[in-house]
Amino acid sequence: MDNRNQNNTNNNKNKTTNANVIKSKSLQKPASNDNKRNHSSSSNSEPSSPKTLQHISKKLFATRNRFELLKPTESAEESIVEEKQSIADPIAEPVPTYSKPPPPIFIRGVIDFPGVCTELIELIGVDNFICKSTVDHLKIQTSNPGAYRTLVHYLRNQQAEFHTFQLKEDKPMRIVIRNLHPSTSTEMIKSELELRLYEVRQVTQVIHRISKTPLPLFFVDLEPTDHSNEIFKLESLLHTKIKIEEPHKPKIISQCQNCQAYGHTKAYCGYSPRCVRCGDDHSSSACPNSRQDPM
Repeated sequence: MDNRNQNNTNNNKNKTTNANVIKSKSLQKPASNDNKRNHSSSSNSEPSSPKTLQHISKKLFATRNRFELLKPTESAEESIVEEKQSIADPIAEPVPTYSKPPPPIFIRGVIDFPGVCTELIELIGVDNFICKSTVDHLKIQTSNPGAYRTLVHYLRNQQAEFHTFQLKEDKPMRIVIRNLHPSTSTEMIKSELELRLYEVRQVTQVIHRISKTPLPLFFVDLEPTDHSNEIFKLESLLHTKIKIEEPHKPKIISQCQNCQAYGHTKAYCGYSPRCVRCGDDHSSSACPNSRQDPM
């Protein structure tokens, strides 16, 4: 019993001693922490002073930028700007203008083609025409209006049999005047339009196809000028309220009144005349037979 009591007493003393040691250590730690905090604050306080920051941020020497080689120069920037402008605003190339060639000329009865070519070379030049042969005709295509007019004049003088079509440059501007009285003379209409500064080629009165009576319709051929288009605004002429319009295009194939063939007109026909009444080789107007008894 005595030994047990002595052991318990010793254990209690050891526990008391350990508790005191732990308590003393715990009391000493805050002091060390305070010292560390004060030390750290004192060490950090020196660089935070404005004098020290100002002294460090001051630049004493010029240093080279290592990315300077990547920076574009002024000439490079200008070239980039010019390239962008050239892409944005490309230079407009001139559009080639296509000029329509003159109409072809069809010649019948050619018996010496090499001789015809020699005459054409001397007449209009070696590069101003090209030929194409068919069963019935020799087709000649000229390169310009001057060569076309020269060749047509030559064929008429030689009394060659040919036909052609009207040049676009020679084609007039045709209009129709309605509501003028049929007894109005064509010369009066022409003079009245010329007073209004219109260049008139021809005035033709329209007649009925069957009864041949004059109608209140007149065809007027004008020179193709800028002022000619203003004639559609005209509302009165010779104290008459009129209406001006474009002629209706016929849907039938035109027939020549000289040779009675189809596909061309009398004005550009060089063939021998043929009478529409009796079929002989003379014009219809010179036929001795009457309309009622043509045969």
